[in-house]
Amino acid sequence: MSDDRYLLPQPPPKPPVEEKPHPIRIRLDVLALIVAVSSVSFSGMQWWVGRIQAEAAQEQVRLAERAANEQREDAIQSRAAAHESAAAAKKLADVASQSLIITGRSARAAELSAAAGREALEVSKQTLLVSDRPLLETLNARIIGKLDPGTVGAVNTETINMGKGAAHDVYVMQVVVVSRTIQRGLPITKPTRSDVLSPATVGGIRSRIEVASQFGPYTESQIKQIRDGDVILQVLGNVQYSQKTMDSPLVRNYRYCYYYVPEIGDTGVSRFSTCPEYSGK
Repeated sequence: MSDDRYLLPQPPPKPPVEEKPHPIRIRLDVLALIVAVSSVSFSGMQWWVGRIQAEAAQEQVRLAERAANEQREDAIQSRAAAHESAAAAKKLADVASQSLIITGRSARAAELSAAAGREALEVSKQTLLVSDRPLLETLNARIIGKLDPGTVGAVNTETINMGKGAAHDVYVMQVVVVSRTIQRGLPITKPTRSDVLSPATVGGIRSRIEVASQFGPYTESQIKQIRDGDVILQVLGNVQYSQKTMDSPLVRNYRYCYYYVPEIGDTGVSRFSTCPEYSGK
């Protein structure tokens, strides 16, 4: 059996007393709420900003990866292009080398051909010079008239062409001198000129240039010295002429000297001889 009947009755519960919050407490709660809301809002904003930054970072990563891929592709293509360019350059260099070899051979052949041509031309020139060369000689010195006191005499010479070609612009300077020794210098005198002296003969006689140089008059004593050989009557001359060539004219010249040899005994023969070590020098 229960012993509840022996329990004292409890007084009825008092109605709760509603406590009014203090105004300061209310303000604090409101402020806390505002801070909480602000914190939540700031946290949400931070999350949103973080999300945006994460997405931006991911986008940067994707762009960087794509750029890296593109750079890698460009590098691969550049290497391939470089290899192709190098191969083309090598092929071009090989072709150029072969061309240089061929050109060098052609140039060498051309040089040899040119050298052979020049040599042939020189041979032709020399052959032409020899085959058409004029060769002048001054001969036949003799006294015209007599070697007598008080008279004017002359020594005559003949210049002929003994060569094969014509001599052009022929100049003959000649003078007669009397001295005790052979003279080597030629006094200035007016030359005898001829445009052309041909080697051709007419009736067996060659063309010639005759020059007569006067001497005297001499006294009887001078004539005696000449005939006795005490002084020398001599004729000196210089001849200049040219040969026409494919290039410029070839000029030649020579000197000559003849001295008078008196009459020998009763023969009445006198002549001129070549001066020693003179003619042609």
